Amino acid sequence: MSIGTEEYIGYDNVILVGGSTLMEHCIRVIRKSYDRQITLLDIDADRGQRIIKLCEEYQVIHTKADKMRVMKTLLEQKSRTLVFSIMSPYIFTKEVVDNKNLTIINLHHALLPGHRGRNATAWAIYYQEKYAGISWCIVDEGVDTGGVLCKKEIEIVDNVTSIKLFQLQNTLAVSALEEHIEEWLAGRIEPMEYEQGQDYLHLSKDVPNNGELNLEWDIQKQSAFLSAMDYGIMKTLGDVFFRLEGNTYIVKSYKIRQSQEEGSYCRLVENALLINKEGYRIEIKCK
Repeated sequence: MSIGTEEYIGYDNVILVGGSTLMEHCIRVIRKSYDRQITLLDIDADRGQRIIKLCEEYQVIHTKADKMRVMKTLLEQKSRTLVFSIMSPYIFTKEVVDNKNLTIINLHHALLPGHRGRNATAWAIYYQEKYAGISWCIVDEGVDTGGVLCKKEIEIVDNVTSIKLFQLQNTLAVSALEEHIEEWLAGRIEPMEYEQGQDYLHLSKDVPNNGELNLEWDIQKQSAFLSAMDYGIMKTLGDVFFRLEGNTYIVKSYKIRQSQEEGSYCRLVENALLINKEGYRIEIKCK
């Protein structure tokens, strides 16, 4: 249901900061409930004509923007503006956060307060947690420390990769946005009661076990590590490597499956590492 001009008492305009295919879905959801000005500050320099055509279709002002342009634009806002940060790597400056005309909502791919910062999906898998999810939260001066507006969770199934789980989280994010967009546009920004929990902060330079597969881990930990590092062709966390008999090997690909083979072993056969134990088998091809 669209909000008519006479009924609307919330924000004078909406600004979206970020990129990705997820942004396209969010544009559709927001435009359905909002008939005023929407601006996309597109930080993805590699995007083609698809996002531009989508913006034309949904009457969204499209602007390519680096970090400096984003901050300058937000600082210049003189009327009530709702900002959505979606897949943006930028930490908003104190001056932007302090702009009383702005309410900034950020999408985070974790169940806050756990796994603040970067690549939260991978860390949830690596720590062998039972659930992952998404949080829409208010932006403050910290890193993912603002009030949480809503959360949705999803079970982490065995051997799910970071790229697959991330895609599932994106679906959750759109669903949550659909549920709450009208109340947020109307200015009803009401954080949930704070929940205690593990509070990890991961920086962009942080990588699970520094990218090394530890051959002494149990098979479940090894599987979790390989799945966590797996962002497909994006290689978000870099290469996986392992050390064996004084040599270092780079992982090219891997397979994890159940095994009926008796006995435990870890051996290199030609250019492949074979691990068999605890009812599972990992086959790793090396570069």
